[in-house]
Amino acid sequence: MANTNDALFETDLRSMTSRFERPVMKIRTQIVILLVATVAILTASLQYMNYRNFYNEELDMVRDKHLVIANNLSLTLSRYVNDVGAVFNSWETPPKTGSNATQYMNLMAAFDIDRIFWTDQKGSVQKELSLVADDDAPRPWSFIEAVRTTPSTQSNEIQISGIQKIGETRYFILAKALENGTVLAGYLNTDYIKSIQEEIAFGELGHSAIFDQDGRAIAHPNPTVEANMMDGSKITIVQKMLSGETGVDQFYSPPMKIDMIAGYTFVPETGWAVMVPQPIGELKIAVNKALADSYSVAALAALIVTTAGLMFAHRLTAPIQYFTKMSARISDGDFTTTLPNTETSSYEMQTLNASLRNMAFKVHASNEHLKHAIELEAKDSARKDTLLLTASHELRTPLNGITGMLMACKHDVSNPDTPLYIQLALESAQKLDRIVSDMLTVAEGENHRLKIQTETIDLPSELNKMMRWFSVSIIPFGVSIQHDFSNIIMRHINTDKTRLAQILTNLVSNSANHAQCSLISVSATIIAEKSPNLHTLELTVADNGIGIPEEFQQEVFDPFFQIEKSFSRSSDGLGVGLTIVRDIVTALNGTIKMTSEVGIGTSFTIRVPIELAEG
Repeated sequence: MANTNDALFETDLRSMTSRFERPVMKIRTQIVILLVATVAILTASLQYMNYRNFYNEELDMVRDKHLVIANNLSLTLSRYVNDVGAVFNSWETPPKTGSNATQYMNLMAAFDIDRIFWTDQKGSVQKELSLVADDDAPRPWSFIEAVRTTPSTQSNEIQISGIQKIGETRYFILAKALENGTVLAGYLNTDYIKSIQEEIAFGELGHSAIFDQDGRAIAHPNPTVEANMMDGSKITIVQKMLSGETGVDQFYSPPMKIDMIAGYTFVPETGWAVMVPQPIGELKIAVNKALADSYSVAALAALIVTTAGLMFAHRLTAPIQYFTKMSARISDGDFTTTLPNTETSSYEMQTLNASLRNMAFKVHASNEHLKHAIELEAKDSARKDTLLLTASHELRTPLNGITGMLMACKHDVSNPDTPLYIQLALESAQKLDRIVSDMLTVAEGENHRLKIQTETIDLPSELNKMMRWFSVSIIPFGVSIQHDFSNIIMRHINTDKTRLAQILTNLVSNSANHAQCSLISVSATIIAEKSPNLHTLELTVADNGIGIPEEFQQEVFDPFFQIEKSFSRSSDGLGVGLTIVRDIVTALNGTIKMTSEVGIGTSFTIRVPIELAEG
C-alpha cells in the first residue's frame, strides 16, 4: 500500500511539473512568433502602402499617356475626315475628259476611296470611277436615297454612313446631295484608319480601338472582332464615347476577356469612338517589378529580427529551463538537489532561485507529512471494509436461522392466519438476506474481489428458466416481459451462471421497480469473433418506461444512487442494483452501455466475453 501511495504521489508531482513546462516552451515560441509577426505586419503594411502608391502612379501615367494618345488619334482622324471631305466636295461634277478622270482617280487612291459615282434624280448611275473590279454586290441605295431626301450640313454637307460590308470589303459610304436631286456617292475603305490603329501598341496587350458612330468595330487588334464589325454599343465605355464623352475609365473587354483601363474620346466630325486600352494586369505586373527590391529588403529585415528574437528568447528561457529541471528532480523526490547560492542572470531569476531553495525544504517536509497521512487513510479504509464485511456476515447468521425456523413453522396451520404471518415474515427475512447479499457484492466489487466461477451451461435453457421466474416475480408491478433468444445458435458456453443471473435479475428488477413501464424486453445473442472458441455474449434489457433525465445518466451506476431521494419514494431498495451489474460486468471483462430518453424508455446492453464449450 505504501508503494502504491508513493507512486500516486510521484505521478501527481510529474503532472504538476508537466503543466509547468508547457508554458516555458511557449515563452520562447511566443517571443519569436511575436517578433516575426510584428515584422511581417509592418512589412506587409509598408508593402501595401508602396503597392498603392506605385499603382496610383501607374494609373496617373495611364490617365496622362493613354488619354493623350487617344486625343492625338482623334485629331488625326479628324484631319483625315476633313481632307477626304475637301477632296470629295471637289468632285461635284463628273470628269469631262480622260485627263480629268485620271486626276480624280489619283486623288481617290491617295485618300482610300475605291469608287465614286453620280446618280440622277431617279437614282440611276450617270457616271462612275472605280479603282476596284466591278462586282455584283448591291449598292447602298437606301443610304443614298436618304441623303437625297434629307440633306445634311455635317462635314460640308457630306454624310458618312456607319461601317458596312459591300461584297467582301468593309466601307464607309460617302454621299452628298447635289442640285436637281442628283447625288455624289463614294466608297471609303478602312486602310488608312487600320494603319494608324496598328501603330499604337504597347506592353503585351496595350492597343487602340476605333468604333463607328453606331458602336461597330472599325479597327481592332482582334481580327475576328474587326472582320465581323462587332457591335460594342453595349459596352459602357463605348456608350460614353458615343455620347461625346472624353476621359479614362476601367471596363471589362468581352473580346479580350480581361479587365482593362483606357483613355477614350471621339471624333467630332463623324461621331466615331476612339480608345486606347491596356489590361489592368499589366499595371499590376509593373507595380510588382517596382516592389521587387523592397521585398528583398523586407526579407532581410525579417531574418535579422528573427535571429535577434531567437537569441533573446534563448537568453530569457535558459535560466527558466535550468530551474525547471531542478524542480523536476525535486518532484521526483531528490531533495539532495543543490541549487546555486546566487543567480546572476537577472533579478527575477535570483528571486526564483531563492524561492526554489525554500520550496525544496518545505516540499520535503510536506512529503513526509503526506505519506504519513496517506498511510493512515489506507489503514482507515481497510478497517471500514473489514467492518462492512464482518457486519454483513454477522447479520446473515441469525437471518439464516430465522429463515429456517419460519419455513418450518409455515407447515403449522392450526391457526388460520399463521401461514399468512409466516409468509410475510419469510419474505421480510428473504428481503433482508438480499440486502445483505447486495452489500457484500458491492463491497467485493469496490475492492475488486468479486469471484468468478466458470462452468458449462446450456445458455438458452438457463435464460428461459430466468424468464419464467421473472414473469411471475414482476406480476405485482403490473409489468409484462417478453424475450427473444432466437439468435443464439451455439447453446453450450463456459461462464459464471450465478453472476449472469445476477446481471439479468438486477436489470429486470430495476426496470420493474423504477421505470414505471408496462413492458420489459430481454434479448440475447452470441457475436462471433476471430478466435474459433472465444466469442461475445450480448444481453439487452429494455423498457418503455419514463426514462432517465440526462443530468442523472452519469450517476446511475454509483452506489446507493436513486433519483427519488426521500423515504416516501415510490420504489424501495438500496440503490445498488446497477452498481452490482457494473461490477460483475467489469469482473467478467465485459462492457455495459446505457441509452435512455425521457418518455421513451431505457435500454441496457451488456457485452461479456465467453468461451464455447466443447462437444
